[in-house]
Amino acid sequence: MSQSGQESNKTDLGSVFSNAFSLGGQVACLNLVVIFVSLFAGIWLDKLLGTKPAITLVFVLGSVPFALVLTYYLAKRKAMILSQPTKRDESLQREEKHSGE
Repeated sequence: MSQSGQESNKTDLGSVFSNAFSLGGQVACLNLVVIFVSLFAGIWLDKLLGTKPAITLVFVLGSVPFALVLTYYLAKRKAMILSQPTKRDESLQREEKHSGE
């Protein structure tokens, strides 16, 4: 394997890790936002309606499946974006075809 091939593999591996950590950070932030919004909305509605913990519990427990669905769609969208070839990939394929001839 040539040195440029090794550099390409390192870059691809770094790109994979970068995208994975990026997705993990997005999912974590999304879950925190959903849970805190549901918590504060539940507390506000409980104070407004006088139903101490009922609405807060319903909102927080309801936020869990909502966050899971959002996580699924975020991961699916990211996977779709990553599966599309980039301009760099296309140019590398053209270079490999020309060098093989």
